[in-house]
Order: sequence, then C-alpha cells, then structure tokens
Amino acid sequence: MKFLDLFFGKARTAETAPTPTFVDERLFVSHDEPIVEEVQQKRNIRSLDEILHRNFEKEGFRDGYELHRIDHLTNRIDSTVAEFRLVFRSKIEEVEADIAELQPFLMDSVKEYMPEQYIRIQTRHDYLKLDKAALEAELELAVKKEGFIEKAICDYRMGFEKGFALFTDERLLTNRFMNH
Repeated sequence: MKFLDLFFGKARTAETAPTPTFVDERLFVSHDEPIVEEVQQKRNIRSLDEILHRNFEKEGFRDGYELHRIDHLTNRIDSTVAEFRLVFRSKIEEVEADIAELQPFLMDSVKEYMPEQYIRIQTRHDYLKLDKAALEAELELAVKKEGFIEKAICDYRMGFEKGFALFTDERLLTNRFMNH
C-alpha cells in the first residue's frame, strides 16, 4: 500500500477533506437599478405612419359602447391631439438632426472639389428644410385639431357615437323586456 500511496496519495478522511470556498455574490449579481437608455424610451413613441393608419373609428366604437361617457370622449380626443403633437415634435427633431449632419458638408471647399456631391447634399438639405416646415405647420394645425389629426378625431367621434347608440339601443331593449 505504501508504494501506491506514493503515486496516488493517501485516502482522505472526512476530517482532512477541504472546506468549500464561497464565491462572493457581488462578482456575478448586480443589485443596482437597471439603466433605462434613451433609445428604449424613444421606441415607445409611435411613428407617424402607425398613428395615421390606426383605426380610430374602431377605438371610438369600443369606448362609446363600453365606457359611454362624454367626458371620456373629450379626454380621449385631447389625448390623441397630444400624441400627434408628440410624434410631430419627434419627427421635427429627427429632421433637425439630419440637417445638422449635412451642415458641415455645405462648405465652399466641398463645392470646389466635389461639385456633384455638393449639389446632392444641397438638394437633400433643401428637402429636409421643406419637410421641417411642413411638420411644423402640421404641429400648429394639430393644436387647432385640424390637418392630419382632423380625420382621426372625426373617425373617433363617429365610432364613439355608433358605440354609444348601440349601447343605448341595447339598454332600451333590455329595459322593455324586463318591464313586460
């Protein structure tokens, strides 16, 4: 046995077994609050296409039937106006950022050495300025509940009225049957 003990070592007993070492939890687990990035917050803002293609009549019908309160109608219209304005502001900020990116390339040296690219950049810059002006005009119209938002408001109101009418018709029918 002594010969094998030289190669393999002595058998360990329960007394000589090494004690387990504990790893500090802080090395692998963070208890800090999660960091919310600005990119994640911007994802919550709907795009202009999403808002324009939303079915406001269906939403109004559902609200008119389920909630059937006129104050909800006015609050929802105000909320829709605010949502439109938020989207228009975010689009204006995007356009302003694009304009700022093009600004350094509108120099005389670029015009002199790369005239074709300068014309393309200048054209893109002009289109962006026109887009910005159109978005700002729509933003002003949204305050008055006109422009793109007008159709959404009319659709919502029409849906609300249909839903409310269905609710009241059902209510009258059930009351008639209950009373007879």
